[in-house]
Amino acid sequence: LAHSLAHSNEGNHLLSPSDLNTLEILPQLVAAGISALKIEGRMKRPEYVATVVRIYREALDRYYADPRHFCALPEELADLEQIFNRGFTTGYYLSRPGLAMMSHQHSKNRGVLLGRISGWGNHGHGRYQIQLEKDLRVGDGVAVRIAQGENTGTEVAALWNAQQGRLEYAPAGTVVELDLPGDPQPGAPVFKTSDRMLLSRAQESFASGSEGLTIPVSLEFSAVVGQPGHLSLSDDQGNTVSVDGDFRAEQAIRHPLTAERVKDQLTRLGATAYYAQNFRAVIDGDLMIPVSDLNSLRRKGIAALEEARLRRWASAGRAGLAGRIREPGASGTYPISSVTSQERRLGRRLRTRTVLSVSASDPVSLEAALEGGATRVYFGGESYRPFGEWSLENIQQGIQAAKNHGAEAIVSLPRIVAQRETDAYEQKLRAIAELNPDGFLIRNIGQAHLLRQFWGGRGRLCGDYTLNVFNTHTAEALEGLSVITLSPELTLAQIRKVLAAEATAVEWEWEIPVQGAIQLMVSEHCPLGAKTGGGAGQMAAGCSMPCLKCRGSAGLQDRLGLIFPIRVDTQCRMHLFNSMDLNLAAHLLALTKLGLSVRIEGLAHDATYIGKATRIYHDLLFGAARGHDPERNCFATLIDGL
Repeated sequence: LAHSLAHSNEGNHLLSPSDLNTLEILPQLVAAGISALKIEGRMKRPEYVATVVRIYREALDRYYADPRHFCALPEELADLEQIFNRGFTTGYYLSRPGLAMMSHQHSKNRGVLLGRISGWGNHGHGRYQIQLEKDLRVGDGVAVRIAQGENTGTEVAALWNAQQGRLEYAPAGTVVELDLPGDPQPGAPVFKTSDRMLLSRAQESFASGSEGLTIPVSLEFSAVVGQPGHLSLSDDQGNTVSVDGDFRAEQAIRHPLTAERVKDQLTRLGATAYYAQNFRAVIDGDLMIPVSDLNSLRRKGIAALEEARLRRWASAGRAGLAGRIREPGASGTYPISSVTSQERRLGRRLRTRTVLSVSASDPVSLEAALEGGATRVYFGGESYRPFGEWSLENIQQGIQAAKNHGAEAIVSLPRIVAQRETDAYEQKLRAIAELNPDGFLIRNIGQAHLLRQFWGGRGRLCGDYTLNVFNTHTAEALEGLSVITLSPELTLAQIRKVLAAEATAVEWEWEIPVQGAIQLMVSEHCPLGAKTGGGAGQMAAGCSMPCLKCRGSAGLQDRLGLIFPIRVDTQCRMHLFNSMDLNLAAHLLALTKLGLSVRIEGLAHDATYIGKATRIYHDLLFGAARGHDPERNCFATLIDGL
């Protein structure tokens, strides 16, 4: 969808990324220790998936066969470009690409340049002359540029050439005439958006069922009276496995086991990725083994072979990683830590009253929230430019200010911490813990584990909505949190079901956002800096940092004219907020009757907004307007005015 910078109309598709293409850097990815590649095939046609998977599979096989001489083949690169592209990027793997990472002028399939219109054809309006830069066939798809960033397409129904007449196929270099839609002008570029032959090749690869896709295996079966049946399997890569059945062979009274019968059972591999290329059976005497045991033997053999094949591709470092993977506890959950008795008592006490939480992005907004009557404040996470940084001194002052107002001081943690930032982050976290806040707002699961190492049970761990808690199963897996903010994507009916299913073994305080702009995205890509900052959207990459000048007015505008606020933190990450504020004032009484605490999400707002919103909700919850219908008093009008 189209998004431009608000108030400037800079760019058209600033959130439309180019397609990732790492074919030429496969050696670097393998050398970095990557052991699996993901092909993003969602929202794509089957032919795209088949083509891309084929190319990467063949390229990887060539690399492992001869790493020193690997290179991406020109025809592979051409097929990737032809099957679908919005421009290509290597993402962040090699550099900070900035605006080059985005297909900011055209968000749909570009195809490949076929040529430019050199004039009109000889048969009237609608037919145009082009000198081809690529081969072209009847049935291929083409598109012509009729305006900046706007193409219109069609399927080639016929081709003409002055010397050869009507053609089915024309190679690159041929001057052809063809019918094109719209009203393009001479010089307009024409693109080949689909290739009939490439699509047919892809379709054949998956339309023929399992043929051509299965793996040849050799099977050898042996049986001796008193012993389980024995099966060995080997594949075309040199993997060999052996398995035994569960039934010990007995002397047959009637219908002894034959090689043909065994072959019929053991080579039934149609539902697997394998087919029997060779089979041999050695049966010592007249024996009886049940068919069910032969089928079980086949399944065990295939499972063992698949495991052996996977081991060949496993990274050398995988064994070291496996030792660090945490195992679930006896309850089947993955505990962050246990909840202390102090936390349980505090949680029960707070559930007897409604808590009004407010998140603040800077010290001035924090003071406004406290003056407005917030009973819990979240602060100290990302620092947004140009509002200064949450220094230790500012955080200490915030903690003291909250205590002076009788409010809980919960220090918020950043949503993302890159590996390069971990040392400084942990050092700052330890220093904050020494300031004795009432707790921390956890925004990813690693933060709680880190905090417990040096903070213990001195306060509360609160879970933010970024943990995506939609049900009690997730809450139980996050054991150790005493406050959990439910996902803002839940309906009121779904929230009731969560509360009704709450486990009795753990008591949580449930919180939901009720007012303010919800954060939709955080990204290393900053469209503000990339488009207007003259760099890659990062200070280190030469960005002029326009975020310092906008003072919170930056945003992305969609095709409907709605503006999504942007905030840029001190790590040059872009935080995108919803264009419309959440407003649940009309439902506040119903929410508090459920025992929910409520939050004003103020990270995208200034101190004036936060102060006003906090006063309104404080009066609705605790003041003279408590219990009144918000739709019938002045507070609803004030909230609308926010």
